[in-house]
Amino acid sequence: IVVMTDAAGMGCSIDDIKYCVVFGCPHSFAAVAQHWGHVGRDRVMEAVCILLV
Repeated sequence: IVVMTDAAGMGCSIDDIKYCVVFGCPHSFAAVAQHWGHVGRDRVMEAVCILLV
């Protein structure tokens, strides 16, 4: 389990992240896309993204 703030997530590249859960209402869809872009970087592995508002 990796817990990150927005600042810590910038530039972070971990290939084998399978799940991403975003808590709270993001300020834009671009912010959500940024979070979700961190999962599924390994094209063989399927990723799951969840938004909890």
